Amino acid sequence: MNRKNDPKDELTVYDARKLYTEQIRPHIVEIKKICKLNKVPFVCTCATANDEKGTTYENDGVLTGSNNINLKEDRFIRYLLVIRGAELAPIGSIKLDKAAIDYIGEPPENIDGDGSDEAECPGSKKVKDNSDNESDMGADVVDIGEL
Repeated sequence: MNRKNDPKDELTVYDARKLYTEQIRPHIVEIKKICKLNKVPFVCTCATANDEKGTTYENDGVLTGSNNINLKEDRFIRYLLVIRGAELAPIGSIKLDKAAIDYIGEPPENIDGDGSDEAECPGSKKVKDNSDNESDMGADVVDIGEL
């Protein structure tokens, strides 16, 4: 099927950075204040510009780690990794050879792929994100596994 001329495939070019700064961001700041005061974590991402060179994103939120919020199922670390460009692979799609298993250890037994089980992988490290982002999103420590 040749979709070369399909209008759905055409790049949507826009620049809403000024709109974001003047009209959207003030609302996000208010939401952030309310959430932080009441210990309600949230993440917000807006694609503020898009052209042939790339897409510009603005991210903000109140995350669990930097705000002493403990959730039974904390998915915010995964969301943050995706927002920052991490590539995800379906659970079970990566096969480890013996050398890799010896290096990082056996995977936890309670991971079943439904996202409900939180398990720390043996040998994992905590890595601090030192991004230049002004939001609280850059303040969390993210467990990204053995480097």
